[in-house]
Amino acid sequence: MSVSGKLLSGILALLVVSTYPVRAEIVNVQPRASGLTHETHRPWHSLLWKATKDQLTVTNTGTVAVQIATDLILLPDEMVVSLRKTTILPGETLEVYGACPEHLPAQKEVLITPLAEDKHPLPAQVLPLQH
Repeated sequence: MSVSGKLLSGILALLVVSTYPVRAEIVNVQPRASGLTHETHRPWHSLLWKATKDQLTVTNTGTVAVQIATDLILLPDEMVVSLRKTTILPGETLEVYGACPEHLPAQKEVLITPLAEDKHPLPAQVLPLQH
């Protein structure tokens, strides 16, 4: 067999081998960044919920924006209240609407639904309410 014949048969063999399906499992491993802090992993823990007389506010005391669903529940009365937007910027204070002034002093906690970056809900979280 000539050199060109050997080359041609080698190319054909390569083409035949490459047409077989290849099965592989690809695992996406994302190592946790060493600089990942509690604040960046669970930024809603930086929210300060405060009730004064007849007003309820939330302040983001952290350094990253926090995204939560606009509907909240005050506990223990399960009073539904709301925010006007889902993103709370660092240092920003928002008023919470819908709280009954007569029942506000009896509320102890706030049930929130944090949102992922893609706006999908994360498991609900209960945070303390200061008076």
